[in-house]
Amino acid sequence: ARQFLLDSGRNEDAGSSVTAAVLMYWLGRWDDVLTELDSVDLSLPAITYRWLRERGPMWLGHGLAALVATRRDERATAAGHLQAGLRRRPVTVADRENADFLAFAQALAAEQGGDRHLALSLLSGFLERQPGEMTLIHQWLPTLTRLALAVDDRAAAAAALKACRGEAALEQTPGRATAAADWCRGLYEGNPALLRAAVGHYRSAGVLVELAEALEDLAVMLAEHGDTGQARQVMSEALDLYGGFG
Repeated sequence: ARQFLLDSGRNEDAGSSVTAAVLMYWLGRWDDVLTELDSVDLSLPAITYRWLRERGPMWLGHGLAALVATRRDERATAAGHLQAGLRRRPVTVADRENADFLAFAQALAAEQGGDRHLALSLLSGFLERQPGEMTLIHQWLPTLTRLALAVDDRAAAAAALKACRGEAALEQTPGRATAAADWCRGLYEGNPALLRAAVGHYRSAGVLVELAEALEDLAVMLAEHGDTGQARQVMSEALDLYGGFG
C-alpha cells in the first residue's frame, strides 16, 4: 500500500506537469512547456492520472513536445515524439480526449512536408465524434478551415465552421469558442472584419498562440484584398509573437 501511494504521488505530479504544460503552450511559453515535460517520464506504457489507470498524459506529453518542435521546424525532434506517441493508438473515448495535441502535431508536420491533403484528412478526424466524447475541438478548427479552403474543399470547411458554431453556442459568455467561430467564418466568407473580431478576443484574453495565428491569417486575407500596407503591419505583429515563442 505504501508503494502504491508513492507511485500515485509521483504519477499525480506527472499529470500536473502535463496539465501545466498545456496551459503554457497556449500562452506561448514554449520553453517552459519543455521544462515541465522534462520532469515526466513519457516512456512509461501508462501513467496513473488522478488515481485512474489512463495513458492520457503520455499522449498529451508527446503531442505537446511534437507540436512545439514542429512549429520550431525541429523536424527530427518532432518525428521522434510523433513516433513515440503514435506507437500506442488511442482506443477508448478517454484515449481520444487526450490525443488531440498529437493529432494536430501530426497534421502540421504533414503540411510542413507539403502534403495539405493528408494534413486535412488527419484534422478531419476531430469531426468524427464518438458517443460520450467531451473533448473541445474549436481550437483546432480554424486550421482545419484554412487547409480545407487551400485545397478547395468547401464542404470540409463548412463542416468545421458548423462544429465550431456548435461549441460556441454552448458558451454562457462568448469566449474562446466564439472567437474561433468568428475566425472560421471569416476564413470561409473571406471577411477580414470577422478575423479582426477573433484577434480582438485573443488579444484581450492573452491567448498569444491563437492571437499570432489569427493575425497571420488576417494578414494573408488583407493582402489578398489588396491592402498590402495593413497586411505588412499585421504580419509584423504576428512575426514578433512567433519570435517570442522561439
